[in-house]
Amino acid sequence: MFNDPVILYGSSISYFTGKMENYFKVRGIPYKRVVAPYPSFEKK
Repeated sequence: MFNDPVILYGSSISYFTGKMENYFKVRGIPYKRVVAPYPSFEKK
């Protein structure tokens, strides 16, 4: 169903990022977590 991994922007200590990672793992959805520094995260 998914060929390319979903890009998940978030922090490694974020509660909500952890919930999304768990959802992707349970559903078998490939993902890539990207942790961006604060100033560039605001621009995206």
